[in-house]
Amino acid sequence: MGKIIVRRETEVAQVQDICGFIRLLTCADDNAHGNVVTVQMRGASTPHYHKTTTEFYFVLGGPGVIVAGREIILADTGTLVMIPPAIAHYVIPRNVMKLAVFAVPAWHKSDEFVLNEDDAEVDYYVAMHKKLLIDELVARAHFDRSAIVTPEERVALLQAKHYDEMSPGGLSRLLVYK
Repeated sequence: MGKIIVRRETEVAQVQDICGFIRLLTCADDNAHGNVVTVQMRGASTPHYHKTTTEFYFVLGGPGVIVAGREIILADTGTLVMIPPAIAHYVIPRNVMKLAVFAVPAWHKSDEFVLNEDDAEVDYYVAMHKKLLIDELVARAHFDRSAIVTPEERVALLQAKHYDEMSPGGLSRLLVYK
């Protein structure tokens, strides 16, 4: 017979991961069939995938964008996104975003793969990641303006700042400090 586990998020240590700051509420040692973590995000996560794990992202607070495969999902509190194995994914929070992530089977670091040059669609993901990061930077730069940014203004802003020449990592760091 299994054991009942009770954990309070505030009693679990927070550690940094490619997704943000996570609190491992349960792990594979508790139950190999699945686990739960909470993730606090202040910047974009690193595009990655899992070979065997299905993840359920449930947004607890804050708006943002979840990219899964070739889908771009605008997510806010109460949104659930299921990400099957082998689908590259990442999150770009608007400001601070908090997720509960349910993993089946239980998540393990050995099943987390960051996209690299050997991945078939890496060019697509890098380009998409940069586009979304740039769009978020532009949105934040114009957040308090009443008029919508025209395509011409967006291009001018991007050229002036040379965002297109920056790596996704550099763009992600800009978002954390904006």
